[in-house]
Amino acid sequence: MLMFVCALGALLISPDNAFLPVVVGLLGFGSASHNSLWMGVTMEMDNSTPAIVTGSYTLVFGVGYGASILSPMVYGWLVDSYGPQNILIACCFMILAAGIGCIFLPETGMRAQSKKA
Repeated sequence: MLMFVCALGALLISPDNAFLPVVVGLLGFGSASHNSLWMGVTMEMDNSTPAIVTGSYTLVFGVGYGASILSPMVYGWLVDSYGPQNILIACCFMILAAGIGCIFLPETGMRAQSKKA
């Protein structure tokens, strides 16, 4: 939610506003803070080992970094077609959809283990 709010704030605040660097900084923090949560959730899943988690992390980041090579070209094409504000608003709503989707992930921690017993 922090990423969504900050991205939306960055769109709505004028570029000459002194609060813009704070919003962009919080956006960066929000985009990086999910990594530790993702690692913790995947380690608690059934039959999960450090080797499996490391492999999945490597795959996800490898695909992400590979796609990041193409993202400036795709973004430029989309901006030329639809305009920068429309594309950034679409990105905000994709971030929001991902956050809402996380609500529906199954519980894998201690609470789920106690319910099974």
